[in-house]
Amino acid sequence: ILTIREGPQVKATEKNITANEGEQRDLTCMVENVGSSVNWKWLFKDTLITQDDDRRITVDHNMIQIRALTGADQGSYTCQADENGLSNYDTMFIMVKTRPRITLETTIRIGEGADARLTCKVTANPKAAITWIRNGQTVTNSAKFTNFDE
Repeated sequence: ILTIREGPQVKATEKNITANEGEQRDLTCMVENVGSSVNWKWLFKDTLITQDDDRRITVDHNMIQIRALTGADQGSYTCQADENGLSNYDTMFIMVKTRPRITLETTIRIGEGADARLTCKVTANPKAAITWIRNGQTVTNSAKFTNFDE
């Protein structure tokens, strides 16, 4: 008698997840065709996830919970089920929307009539729109002012 065994069949409950910075997300995989001895692994960008000391990330078999999401948590997550030498996996992606963070040059000294370049660096996901305001008015491109989006 020939017995053919199938490995576990793993399916992520969500494939593409969008979340806001600071939120909590639970990622879950469902599995079929397994017994009671299934072992789970979770990977983030192909690196094994372990529960961290501050318990911000909790791994519990087929579920992982991430508290207080940050931009660094964005990426692909893989759940893998192993049983008796057979394994299968599925992958999901989290996009984390982050609030804009602004870095400005704080002090600029120039002579009267000289050109000045003011730099504002903004990091955000998705990309943020930048508006310059001078004396309560929006600065638009003109002979006197030029805005660059680099």
